[in-house]
Amino acid sequence: MPDRQPGWVRRTELDDVVSTLTMRGSGTVGLTTGLAGAGGFGKTSLAVEACHSDEVRKRFGGGVIWVTVGRDRAGADIAALANDVTEAVLGVRPEFSSPEQAGHRMAEALAERGRVLLVVDDVWSLRQLRPFLAAAVRSRVLVTTRLPRALPPKAIAMIVDEMAPRVAVQVLSRGLPPMNPGVVSDLVGLTGRWPLLLSLVNARLRDEHGTGTNADVAARRAAERLGRTVPAVLDVTVASQRETAVLATVEHGLEALGAFDRARFLELGVFPEDVEIPVTVVELLWRGTAGLTSKQAERLCGRLQDLSLVSMRHARGTTPSITIHDVVRSAVRSEGGLGKERAEAANRDLLDEARNLIPDDDLTADAEWWRLPRTVPYLWNHLLFHLSEARRYRELESLLHDVRWFVARVRAFGVAAAEADLALSTSRSVAGVRRLIDRSAHLLTPFESDAVSTANLLARLYAFPPMRASVERYSQENKTTFLRARWPLPDDGATCLLRTLTSATRRLNEVSITPDGSRFVVHARDGGAQIWKVDGTTRTTLATHGRPVHEVVVAPDGSWLVTRSGSRKVQIWGIGGTERAVLRTGTGKLVAVVAASDGSWLATLSARGKGRLWNPDGSRRAALRSGTGKLAGLVAAPDGSWLATRSAAGRVALWSPGGKRRLVLRSRVRVRTKPRRLEDVLRMRGWSQEDEKVSGRNRPIGKVSEMAVSPDGSWLATLSGDGSVRLWGVDGAERAVLTGHTGTGSGMRISPDGSWLATWASTGPVRLWEADGRQRAVLTGHVGTVRQVVIAPDGGWLAVLSGDRSVRLWEADGAERAALTGHVGTVRQVVIAPDGGWLAVLSGDRSVRL
Repeated sequence: MPDRQPGWVRRTELDDVVSTLTMRGSGTVGLTTGLAGAGGFGKTSLAVEACHSDEVRKRFGGGVIWVTVGRDRAGADIAALANDVTEAVLGVRPEFSSPEQAGHRMAEALAERGRVLLVVDDVWSLRQLRPFLAAAVRSRVLVTTRLPRALPPKAIAMIVDEMAPRVAVQVLSRGLPPMNPGVVSDLVGLTGRWPLLLSLVNARLRDEHGTGTNADVAARRAAERLGRTVPAVLDVTVASQRETAVLATVEHGLEALGAFDRARFLELGVFPEDVEIPVTVVELLWRGTAGLTSKQAERLCGRLQDLSLVSMRHARGTTPSITIHDVVRSAVRSEGGLGKERAEAANRDLLDEARNLIPDDDLTADAEWWRLPRTVPYLWNHLLFHLSEARRYRELESLLHDVRWFVARVRAFGVAAAEADLALSTSRSVAGVRRLIDRSAHLLTPFESDAVSTANLLARLYAFPPMRASVERYSQENKTTFLRARWPLPDDGATCLLRTLTSATRRLNEVSITPDGSRFVVHARDGGAQIWKVDGTTRTTLATHGRPVHEVVVAPDGSWLVTRSGSRKVQIWGIGGTERAVLRTGTGKLVAVVAASDGSWLATLSARGKGRLWNPDGSRRAALRSGTGKLAGLVAAPDGSWLATRSAAGRVALWSPGGKRRLVLRSRVRVRTKPRRLEDVLRMRGWSQEDEKVSGRNRPIGKVSEMAVSPDGSWLATLSGDGSVRLWGVDGAERAVLTGHTGTGSGMRISPDGSWLATWASTGPVRLWEADGRQRAVLTGHVGTVRQVVIAPDGGWLAVLSGDRSVRLWEADGAERAALTGHVGTVRQVVIAPDGGWLAVLSGDRSVRL
């Protein structure tokens, strides 16, 4: 948390901010400006004061946590910020390099603390903010941004612009004796009641007054100085006037310095925006550019703070640091300030001084930056930024290809830090390393020792040919042993792995892919559901209020989705994650949900056997009254023209979308007598004494346990408890009986074109059948139980998931295409994208592989 600003003048907006933060519920509150892109209006100062108020501290017993983002942070840098929060809360640092995963873990950590206020300061885009919004489900998130579009749609936006006239006069006169009201009024007009300019002018007036100058005289001089370039009444809504006013006000403050000190201040423009700069690093810069000693540098920093040109912070137990307001920094970096050539030279001087920190460095060769002391984390985190600013591109590229830097960087600051470094290069080979790290980030978490962690990192880097020479050299020099893969790694490019997304939840239940293939939805046993983009860059957490989500159904047109959670709650959501409606069924725990193809209706089934039809807006459409006992399952025709239900007694009925029952399916053949001989028993099970299969029509029919509808809606398949599959016309006529499976846990899938189907049991092979009941092929070779069969959207191939932790891909004619292995833990689910171009595999290690 930033410290309270000494002498801060209370603004009228503070009461509104505090009352909004402390009201009931969770969600996002945004402090923004009506002038898009304009800074310096005091949003951050207002947030600091609100967070220090007694009301806020009492409301948020779990604490207040502050994160500063800034313009240039993205990707792994954002993930690192979220990891910082998690580490501060739990004491253990996660190694997520994906912002969305890091944000989700952060939200879970904050939820353990109770009611928490998370402040996300200086946000420049909604993309930067999204990972932190995961905390808004259970906590309050306060955002400061100068861009209103960076706030989420449902955020409470509070506008913070120029100060009220009375407050502006108080800020301008702070710490000064009474001054001529007319001159004060002139200065208020020249600053446009802009808090940043008011503070700069006030600091210069106090500095002059402290040296013996009369306050009225100093104020008159300031008005004359600013009036030469700034309009008498500054219009802060005009960008050009704002820029002119900032330059003039900063110059006015710099006039209190000599030429030497002025040059040192301009050199501070080499540092990144919105970063706390340790005074020790500022000393390195000024030692390189001007030969200043530590005491001289610290004294100059104090002088600049007195003039409000920088803010200085010295928290207990930390190194003193300074920050420069980004509006002031922009003025400093302009051509009238530091300039490009002087900026490059200052960066080179800083790097040369930093190089002297490396013990026993050979000054004739490239610096061994991996030997930098870890006591200066600023240099580790921003070294590549300064190499780029100094135009030392060859040295930057060389560092990103050096395993020694990677090992030291990951060991000290985590894999997200290494990814952020890689993002600064456009080199093709560096891009290859970055893709490798993307795929492997979830495997590069710390192990029981640095040696094991290093060996693991070397093994992954060795898989990328351009890095092998550097890896071997590192291994020999440091006598480090690591495993060299004799064959391509299972998650290497050979299996087309895109990314592995991990979760901190105990178990992921299921994955659903939207019809256009752009997103997928994951829900977990211990609550919550998230919507992800395929590249892993966006995740929206659905506000299910901590209730475990048991099922997700995506509308066939992809415009909405349904979650079934809690004991009797169904929520309808827009694909962006906004809640559209809640279905209050009042019929006990829900066990199934289906949706029409055109999204015009959906059906729910409760554990009490009550079926109901609903409109997408949440209004009730009709009730399904079977007349044959409690309902136990339901499916819908692809065109939405009918749906089928099965009862607890095993009876199957067809219904119209209006809820009217059309017919009940009845088999023509039943065996009603008990078997008397072994031959009769075998015949009932589908086999003769000569082990030849006989007609399934001589077998008793068990209760129907599963149903499936052909894509054109012209026929229906039912699976009975005895393992047989029956095909039916929509007129109720039985078309065929498929037998041959033994064991329990049977299943079936129909191909997208309806020309064939697959059936299986928990033991034995998977069988492929023509739609008329003829057997097409038998898929053998699986080890362990067959858990799932998924058919590709074009019907040309299928995936079979078995208990041996593998997924095998087969052609529709029965030829084996590929085997996907190397999964950690039990493989729970396979989902194929709508275009058939990729598939998602859900593993027991709480990860999803694409």
